[in-house]
Amino acid sequence: MADSFSFLVRPPTYVEGHRMVLLGAIVFAGASVWAALQRRSLHTIISMALPAVVVGGLAIQMPDSILQNVVGLALIPIALAMMLLEIQAPGPTDPAYVAPSR
Repeated sequence: MADSFSFLVRPPTYVEGHRMVLLGAIVFAGASVWAALQRRSLHTIISMALPAVVVGGLAIQMPDSILQNVVGLALIPIALAMMLLEIQAPGPTDPAYVAPSR
């Protein structure tokens, strides 16, 4: 409801909230780059990059839209779940890691 009337008067915390959304997108982009540098699985890298690209892109293109919040409600938990799954999985730096044969 508040977004419906934001064209009349913007709340005093609007700018800070928008910055927090963009900061969250930058954090997810950094996590995706970090996962790529750690040679994590491709689906983990993509699932961490999606909130950065989609939510951050929507925040820049349509700052008054609720669409970024709705999409974030789906993509951010998926990315966090993939992070938790990858933390538990052995990686190339783990002594117990066995490289897959090709």
